[in-house]
Amino acid sequence: MPTSLERFLGTMRCDPTDRPPLWDEGIRDEVWDAWKERGGPSRESFLQEHPFDRREMTDVDLRPKPDLSDEDASARLRAVPDHYRQSRDERFPEDWDSRTRAWIAREFPLGMSVSRGVFLTAGVGTWDTLTGLLYAMYDDPAAVERAMESAADLSLWLLEQLPPGLSLDYAVLSEPIASFHGPVVSPAHYRRFALPHYRRLLDHLGSLGVQVMVVQAYGQIEPLLPLLLETGFNTLWCSHATQ
Repeated sequence: MPTSLERFLGTMRCDPTDRPPLWDEGIRDEVWDAWKERGGPSRESFLQEHPFDRREMTDVDLRPKPDLSDEDASARLRAVPDHYRQSRDERFPEDWDSRTRAWIAREFPLGMSVSRGVFLTAGVGTWDTLTGLLYAMYDDPAAVERAMESAADLSLWLLEQLPPGLSLDYAVLSEPIASFHGPVVSPAHYRRFALPHYRRLLDHLGSLGVQVMVVQAYGQIEPLLPLLLETGFNTLWCSHATQ
């Protein structure tokens, strides 16, 4: 029987394998409780009967440190570079060294999140901050570009910290940028503000031998798909909103 890693790589390369990987995104405790109240199996019995394939993420921290404040959009964007410090203490878990040693001889796929997307990079978390960012794309585009550049610089630095001998099997761009109806920025603005920085990341990932480049989407991003394919992404992961 293939390992989780062999099954994942075989599926992503369109090679014959026994079945596609079976992954979960984290079933919430309240869902398990509600299911059990309605006569469903316990978490333990379900997972014993339907085991998920193992996978892990590197668990590096891409969030601004500290969180960006909700001041006006231009001021917040100009402050972004100061919140994406390249600090080992702030960006890696305490057991990073022991994890990386164990990952080198793993039999399951290992991924890394390389971007939280345009909106979360710029500190969007409310309707007001979303509106402010959209205005800033017209009124202060240089600040938006610097924000995206600083986040990409952090991700590139994190990739450079991977120890020799440790490879990644996939990389993930999380892009919560769309409603159920479509993206809330135009393809032209997405091309201008996002793609140059994503291309830098994908070029570096390619130099490390990473072949599976994933866009994790939370809405209807179809108008952006040609741009993402052009940039080098080759996998779409449609997900529920968790950020």
